Amino acid sequence: MAILNDTEFKGISIPQAYIKVMHYDGCKNSLNYTIGYHAKQGGQLVFTEQYTVDDFNLEGDNAIKQAYVHLKSIDKFKSASDC
Repeated sequence: MAILNDTEFKGISIPQAYIKVMHYDGCKNSLNYTIGYHAKQGGQLVFTEQYTVDDFNLEGDNAIKQAYVHLKSIDKFKSASDC
């Protein structure tokens, strides 16, 4: 599971960057996750960012799916496409 989204890093445009949840951890109410940006699928890691899901639900979908749902709720990822 991953998404594609236009992004920029240090002033360089990366069209349709391949973005993947690389790591996650948390507790019963909160999920922290790290996403990795790649210029293309299978390409070298360009940079990472960290996010937190404050309304994580242990009874809900798996943690990775909840991370992607949260990620796509953030304005800069609203136009991202699944891949």
